[in-house]
Amino acid sequence: MSLTRPHALAGAILLIVILAYPAVVYILLERVSPFLLALMLIVVVGVRLKLAHLRLGDSLWLLAVAAAGFLAAVAVTNSAELLKFYPVFMNAIFLAVFVASLFYPPSMIERFATAARMEMSEQGRVYTRGVTVVWCLFFVVNASISAWLALSGDDQLWALYTGIYSYLAMAALFVLEYAFRGVYQRRVRSRSRGAAS
Repeated sequence: MSLTRPHALAGAILLIVILAYPAVVYILLERVSPFLLALMLIVVVGVRLKLAHLRLGDSLWLLAVAAAGFLAAVAVTNSAELLKFYPVFMNAIFLAVFVASLFYPPSMIERFATAARMEMSEQGRVYTRGVTVVWCLFFVVNASISAWLALSGDDQLWALYTGIYSYLAMAALFVLEYAFRGVYQRRVRSRSRGAAS
């Protein structure tokens, strides 16, 4: 039997769990202990890693292992407060990965572009580096708001922001970047034609 189907299924389940994490915590926290919630999530991450074998890139391995470590800390402490800091923790990990790529090029956005088989000029490298910096700022702001809400004690507002609003903000950033990229590319082409004439 091929591992492709279970691999894809596990990946889909992991993505759903990550996206639904705030809702799951909000709904189940009064019914299930943080210890049991953390164990369930560790199992999901573990199954994903088992089915992935060595096909995950270094960055994804780092994220998966870091997530499992964080959830293990939640299980050991049985802390509901720490459980709500998971979005903060994940934003911090993404921030670390993106910042590291600025110091050890190529930048993370350039890596994504290269993986999508986009041709990369020098202007493209400058642009993708700038977009990487913008994402770093997004992770700082998102982590700060998530931390403030986790400490505020308003579980409903925390779940709404970390489970809906932060994803909408991320989608808006994708759309704005895509629109700006078109403008930027037209400017670069216009300058190139002007220099050639």
